Amino acid sequence: MSDFMSPFTRTLILSALASYVNFAGPAAVAAPPSQLSILRACGESDTAAQCERVVEADQIRQYPAVASRDGRVLRLKKRNGQSLELRDEGTPGSDEGPKSKFFAFWDYWTEPHAAVVSVSAEAGDYYLIVDLDRGTQTRITAEPMLSPDSGHFVVPDLCETQCGNAIELWRFDRDRIVRERTFRPSEKWYEADVRWKDPTTLEIEYSVAAPGQQASADAPPTLVRSARPLFLRITDRAWTVDENAR
Repeated sequence: MSDFMSPFTRTLILSALASYVNFAGPAAVAAPPSQLSILRACGESDTAAQCERVVEADQIRQYPAVASRDGRVLRLKKRNGQSLELRDEGTPGSDEGPKSKFFAFWDYWTEPHAAVVSVSAEAGDYYLIVDLDRGTQTRITAEPMLSPDSGHFVVPDLCETQCGNAIELWRFDRDRIVRERTFRPSEKWYEADVRWKDPTTLEIEYSVAAPGQQASADAPPTLVRSARPLFLRITDRAWTVDENAR
């Protein structure tokens, strides 16, 4: 999504502000930027990369022992004392050409000692999970949500446009991050409010197009909100869908 939308653009706003995909786990587990902090940061920003840089500054103030920035270089501090460097290509607001790429420190997970980095690029935006013990980087499509017990995280790739219409479940293996399974709803979810109910259950409210509606660039469909939440449970072998749980 490369076209500029005033006052900001791309996945950052679609996922964090417009698609209603929210984290509702305990504050002690993770502290991603709140919707209010994103609104404040983006209010005077001309581009998404500028907005993310303001958000990053707030996150670095929260976690100065984890991340720092020196001009175009974002440094993440590994447990052994060494730093992993992510270097921007271009300058937010003034040099955002076809080959530009900007990294922004987004969140820190105490366990399993990993940093979440947002990446804005002309070719498409995404996130990185950076293992700060091993220095490995895992690319994911949307903002991750860490489970309350820190054993898993989910990636809700759900929005009106340019999303995969899927929820991915990932787990932390001994020496790597593994995508365990993917849930795909039978119809397109234009908006979704996804939150952890407990360490093994997601509670989801979503919106679909009204019956007989078809989306187009000029006429977005009328949306209908789900009558009740859908509960998605993690079992040993598969997702278990329960629309009646409370």
